[in-house]
Amino acid sequence: MPTLLISLGSNLGHRATTLATACDLLTLALGGKGTVSDCYESDPVGFTSPHRFLNCAARFECSLPLDEAFARCGEIERLLGRTQKSQDGHHADRPIDIDLLAWGDVKTDSPALTLPHPRMAERAFVLLPLAEIAGELRHPLTGQTYADMALRHNATETVRLPHSAPQPCRRLTPSDVTPSLTDGINRLLTQLSPGRQPWQPETLRTLLEEKALCLLTLRDAEGRLTGMASLLTTPQLTGRKGHVEDVVVDTACRGQGLGARLIANTLAHAAAAGIQSLELTSRPAREAANALYRKMGFTMRETNAYQIKGEPLTRWTAVATAERRKQ
Repeated sequence: MPTLLISLGSNLGHRATTLATACDLLTLALGGKGTVSDCYESDPVGFTSPHRFLNCAARFECSLPLDEAFARCGEIERLLGRTQKSQDGHHADRPIDIDLLAWGDVKTDSPALTLPHPRMAERAFVLLPLAEIAGELRHPLTGQTYADMALRHNATETVRLPHSAPQPCRRLTPSDVTPSLTDGINRLLTQLSPGRQPWQPETLRTLLEEKALCLLTLRDAEGRLTGMASLLTTPQLTGRKGHVEDVVVDTACRGQGLGARLIANTLAHAAAAGIQSLELTSRPAREAANALYRKMGFTMRETNAYQIKGEPLTRWTAVATAERRKQ
């Protein structure tokens, strides 16, 4: 299985979160777990801008055909807000840049794609993160290792940010449950809905055994939960539908684009599950959340939402108990 090497960069918006989101989506799109470097900060190359770049490198063992992997990388760029690629050497600020650097020992040259990347040897912001995760691999043309190639560059102009490798958005499984994780879930739930009964590890583990539930979580570099979202899948006569619930970002981490990252991952998982329609609800007072959902492609439905709970529902317990006995 060939090794696919990728360079990622961003100099607009929430740069670190955008890189992390791109790595999440690449992992889903390329069909395997990747290795991601720390982030490196540098001035733009090839144009002048006050906005510095964050760059990282990613390594995947990929079984997809090269043209399909290339197309999926381009689609992820578009999903994350890049509308136009650089042309004729003219570069500009961009929210995301995803470049294929090498695909095993493949050598190809076409108008759309050249491998290995023709300018990778010139760029410290490419080689320094690449050497971190693939230093032992060799350039298909020169035979040099990427570690040796990186030594030729002045690292003072491209600054490594320690412990900054994007932490993956993870779907929790029952085996992930620990007392510490449960405390983190309860902490976030308290911020979302104060007064809610806290979960215990054993009940949370049972919940995660439900195949219809996909609980996605974000963590910081120290492993602390920073956000979560639930995706519920419900097969129905009218199609396979999904519901997004329990979307919350830790109050200490808001304003960093983590909500958009959660929703992007939720949409990707929903599409992978074959969901044809995805719904969520949000209180009108949550103005920032509602604005985010509209930005991510959700539209308002002209429908009435109803709820029944408490005594009007529990009064039916006698009937439900009898029905359970019959089963």
